[in-house]
This record gives sequence, structure tokens and C-alpha cells, in this order.
Amino acid sequence: MTYGLDQYILFPPFSLVFSIILIIGVYQFGSIINKNLKFDIIIKEFSHIPFVNLLVGLYFIGYLLFFLSLIGVAFKIVFQIIAFLLITLALYEIFRVKIFFNKLIHNLKLSIRNLYLLIIIIILFLYFIISSSPITNADALDYHIGVPIHILNTGSFPSDWSWFHAKQAGTGELLIALGLSIGAEQFGNLSQSSGLISLVSFFLFLGNRKNNKNKIVELIIIALLSSPILIFLSSTPKPQLLNIAGTTFSFCITFFCLNKINKQHYSKAIFLIFSVLFISITSKYYFAFSSFLITIFVFLFMYKKKYFLNTSIIFLSTAVLFLAPFFLWKYINFDQHLFHSIFSAVPRNLPGYESFNESLSSCGYRCFPTWIVYPPSINEFTQTFGLVSIFFILLLITKTEKKKVILFLLIIYFTIGLKLGQSNPRFFLEPVIWMLLWIVFYSKNENLYFIKFAKLLIVLQSVVIISILVVSAYFLFPGSINKDLRKNVMVNYANGYSLFQWSSSVLPPDAKIISSHRSIGLSTSQIFPLDFLSYTSNKKDIEFYLEDLKSKKPKYLITYGNEDNYFGFEKCVIRKLKEKVNVGKLSTRNFYLNKNREFYNGYIYLFDYNKLPHCYKK
Repeated sequence: MTYGLDQYILFPPFSLVFSIILIIGVYQFGSIINKNLKFDIIIKEFSHIPFVNLLVGLYFIGYLLFFLSLIGVAFKIVFQIIAFLLITLALYEIFRVKIFFNKLIHNLKLSIRNLYLLIIIIILFLYFIISSSPITNADALDYHIGVPIHILNTGSFPSDWSWFHAKQAGTGELLIALGLSIGAEQFGNLSQSSGLISLVSFFLFLGNRKNNKNKIVELIIIALLSSPILIFLSSTPKPQLLNIAGTTFSFCITFFCLNKINKQHYSKAIFLIFSVLFISITSKYYFAFSSFLITIFVFLFMYKKKYFLNTSIIFLSTAVLFLAPFFLWKYINFDQHLFHSIFSAVPRNLPGYESFNESLSSCGYRCFPTWIVYPPSINEFTQTFGLVSIFFILLLITKTEKKKVILFLLIIYFTIGLKLGQSNPRFFLEPVIWMLLWIVFYSKNENLYFIKFAKLLIVLQSVVIISILVVSAYFLFPGSINKDLRKNVMVNYANGYSLFQWSSSVLPPDAKIISSHRSIGLSTSQIFPLDFLSYTSNKKDIEFYLEDLKSKKPKYLITYGNEDNYFGFEKCVIRKLKEKVNVGKLSTRNFYLNKNREFYNGYIYLFDYNKLPHCYKK
């Protein structure tokens, strides 16, 4: 078996080149789906079709691979065959890329004056550059990379009880695995950032359809694209931005399309809504809430149209097709009650998972959502909506059709979301985007005083964000140019890279390792995470996982810090094998903070797994 991100990528710049070609192939695949299944009849009512092809292609390719991993046949060769077919499609489409970009510029010119056109193109281009950089995000180097590597090695979605964080993985990780199967490191990043293209298209199209001279559209697009939270979301393969575009896609069909299309197209539209929503849930379980809200309104609308029974049949059929396989897989692999496998994101029947679930849903240290307006601290600048929040005020002071509907959605989403979920802006971006689209489509007047007040502030914010993106691109993008530059980027900004480079150089390739470092996707040896230690407290629960760890026969323990730290395994250690002073530092992608990070030492111990579980001392 092969482990470690570096073992799954081509030398730069070929990794980026193949990532882009693969993206073009998926775009062409999405175009084929839309044309042959006649989805374009629905999509043309709320978006320019070319800008949604990639979203549709990524969704259905991702779910196909996800299903194959659930039944245990998603072997690396399967990914490579699918990637080869997509590249073949790309060879035809690549000659039409110029046509696509001509359409992009043309459609932007229809709605936006030159200054705003320039700002939007610059921001979108910089997001493309950032997403074309190597993967350095800490979460991504944990299970977002670890799960795809596991699937490529085994052909199966991970069912290890002790790997807690892997339970957050889903369809999105299969897209990352597709890229890694042919060495395309940046494919996952580009897949997520592509959601921005679809979102911009929704605004442009709906703004044009309502009023070609609508000044609000240009401000909203720039405010959204310059929202600091997008810097975080577009620079990582974390399956979020694409799914936000996906649920918004279903939102647009529900609120801006169903009342426009002929009754003969209802079934197709409803199938498309539920398909995208359910695939979003398999990608990240917290999309179940937004999916639930949209589903309620679909049924209400269809009830008024006397299409309730047909809607119910399509709903159940689509749920069986897209959700049932995942729920059954969880039920079988985690010995859950079927009810819990449907309504719980993690197997809370297993020791420690109740605590783990609470950690995922707790508000943390910023329960009050100040991030709506400003970040928690200057070091967390990307954890805020920024000036896009002022459009909440516009919604309240302008005459807007069906205002009560969008206000109801916002209040319900924020109230329940803050109560049951994390107080973090990335989990609340969906309703904000829905609100902005509602203003674009249903606003009765433009409120010129508001526009004059907001225009300068939003342009200034966009200048700040452009500056940050330029600096980020300067430090990160060179890693996609050649091998030496990539190593420099990874050493400086990928936490744990130096530690695992060192351990890989001194341990045998088939080593089995215990490590508490979260960047397990960087290790070229098999690593068994110690997630369970953070979420279990009583002896019985800890021994439950230690027995499982014993069966895996780990022979080495890797720790790091300024002094020996055995993480409770001191009596399990035979002896210290290696030590390296200043092996690495706690790197982040915050370039200012990185200057002040202290170096840490690395330690490798020979581990006697036969002494488990009794040798462990908490």
C-alpha cells in the first residue's frame, strides 16, 4: 500500500496541468448530462447553462465514486479509468475553452460596468490562483487527504471505529481521490472553488431577467466575492463551497424556477432539486438542515399545484437512490440502530462519539455571532462575512416581494443553526447567499442612498481582499511551479510536513505508526490516529479502542514537542529510536503568524503493542 500525499502527486507543474484538464473533462461530462437528461430546460430559467455544467458534473461523478466506495469496489484502477475517460472528453472540450471564456466575459458585460467587471474578474482569477496552489490546510491534511488515500489503497470507504474524524468524510473526498489517482493534487481545490462560478452566474442571470440596469447586482457580487470567509473556503479541498453552490442551485429552482416552467417539467425539476440536495448531505451531513428547509417549501409549492403525490414519490425514490446506500452502510459497519444511522452524522452508539458529536456542534468560544460583521480577531480575519452583512439592512428597508418568506428562512436557519451547530460563518453562508439572491430578484427599488453609502465601502473591502489574495498567491502558488518550490511551500506552511519527511526517511516503508499529529495525510507510512483519546474519559471506553489498536500491531510511536511526550504510552515504549531537534515548527497559512512560530523536536519510539491496553496510563 502507498501512503503520503507526496506519493500521489505528479511533479509540478504537471500536477496542476492535469488538474485543469480533469476539471475541463468534468465540465464536459456535466454538459452531456444536462443535454441528454434535459436538465438544461430547468437550468436556463435561473442560470447561464455553461456555468453550471461543472457543478452538475462534479456532483454526479462524486456520487458515483462514493457509491462504489461504499460497496468496496472503488479501487485505484477504477478511479484512473474514469479519470482517463474524463481527460478524453477534455481533449475535445479544451479547444472550446476560448468560447467558454468569451461567453463569460460577454455575460458579465451584460450586467456590470467596466470598473466592476474588472474587480470581479481580478478576484475570480486570484481565487483560481489560490486554489491552484499545493494543499497546506491543516484539516485537509488530516482526513480530507487521509480518507482519499485510504480509499485508493483499499477500494472501500473507511469504517475504522477509532478514526473519529473520518466519520465527517463523504462524497467530496471521492473527488479528491479522483484527482490523486492520476497525480492531480489541485483538482480537489479547483472543484471547490468552481462553486464561485455557478454562484456568480445565478446572480447575473436573475439580475438580468429582472432588470438589466439593476445596480444592486454589481454591488452584491463584489460584496460576496470579497467576503473574507471565501478566502478560507476557496483555498482548500474541504467539501463545502461546491456544496453551498449545490444547495443554492436547488434553492434557485425552488423559488425562482418552479413557478415559471410548464407542468410537464415538474418531475424533472423536482428530481434535480432532491438529487443535488441528497448528494450534498452525503458530502457533509450539516447540509441536511438547509436541504430540509428547501424540501419543506418544495412540498408546499407542489401542494398548491396539486402535484403533492408525484412529489412524494420522486422524493422517496431519490432518497432511496442517493441516501439509502450511505445510511445502510453506516448501519452495517457501526452496528447502529437504523434510525440513528439516518438522523445522526456520527455513530453515537460507540464510546466517545457522543462527546465527539458535541465538539462538532458546540459553539466554542464565540457563541454570539459577532462574525456576521467582524472577525473574532485580526488573526482570524477570514472568519467573517464582512460587508456583505449590510445587505441584511437593505432587505429590511426596501420593498421586497415575499419578504416574509426569506425572513422566515433566515430566522429559522440562524436560530436553530446557532443552537445546534457551530457558531462559525462558513456554516451560515448558505442563507446569506439566499438572501442576496432574493434581493436581486424580488427587490422593488434600489434605495439610492444605500447604494451610495455601500458602494465606497464595498470597493474598499474588495481592494483589501485583492491585496490579501495577491500576497497569498505570492507565497503559495510557486509551489505548483516546480518540485523545489513546492517543498519550500510545504515546509513553511503545511504543519507537520517536516516531521513526517524526517520520520519517513528513517523508518522502513512498511512501518505501522501511532501518532497524535493531525496531518496524517503527509506520512508515507501507515498511521493510526489517536482521535479517540480526545473524546473518551473512562477506562472501559479507552480500553475498547486500545484493544482495537492492539489488533493493528503498531511498532512505532511518533511524538513532537520541546520535550519527550509519550501521550500516556510511556510504559508501552521499549526505547527511543530517533530524536531530531528543531525538526519543524507549528506552521500555518497565516504568513504573519508563521514568523513567530517556535520550532519543535521530533521523537520516534519503538512500541510494544503486546502490552496494550494495560500499559496505557491517562
